[in-house]
Amino acid sequence: MKIKTIEPNWPAKKNVKALTTEKGRFSENNFSTYSSRGKDSVFHNRERLSIQLDLPSEPIWLNQTHSSLILDLDNFSSNDIKFDGLFTKNKKNVCAILTADCLPILISSLVEDKICALHAGWRGLSNGIIQNAISLMDSNPKDIVVWLGPGISQTAYEVSNEVYETFDDYDFSVKANFKAIRKNSWHLDLYGIARTIFNNYQIYSVYGGNFCTFMQKDRFFSYRRGDISERIATLLWLE
Repeated sequence: MKIKTIEPNWPAKKNVKALTTEKGRFSENNFSTYSSRGKDSVFHNRERLSIQLDLPSEPIWLNQTHSSLILDLDNFSSNDIKFDGLFTKNKKNVCAILTADCLPILISSLVEDKICALHAGWRGLSNGIIQNAISLMDSNPKDIVVWLGPGISQTAYEVSNEVYETFDDYDFSVKANFKAIRKNSWHLDLYGIARTIFNNYQIYSVYGGNFCTFMQKDRFFSYRRGDISERIATLLWLE
């Protein structure tokens, strides 16, 4: 069965290719090997995706740890792939991000062959994963375009005061993206925080952000809804 996908609506260069998968009927389109159960089906799904999309190479699947670390694929000399982002200037490197409520963030230059894909939850955002990506892109802010893929919406994402306090060190108002709902409890807008950070670096071409993995249960996996080991995939590559 064909894997249903979403293509970003953003003005990236024509040779920049990107998409996000949907979970499919009966949740058959899981791309995460987090659980030891069903690994054969996950590898089969990854193979199906490569064939369906006629990918130029096998995607690079990370061991994501909610860090702010980004792997520069063009200067990679380690077998350790515990990162939460991928950067490349080289064609045919297929960057893969796995999510189930966290944001998949895609970044591209409008004038050069430079792309970056991020897995960004509150930990990555508070620890500077977007700032690290901007540094790697090393581009004029007006030449950068961003797409925010399917993540959890503010309405569905309740967090503790501990999460709120992790953003204390920011010298600009990311905390405007928290809405108090009771004592020591907040609704967090991951999309809003990502936009705020990009805007603070004069990057205003930020698209997407109109999904909710929790609410759209027929389309996406959601950790908060109980999908502990299942993940959708977001891919980014240069032709």
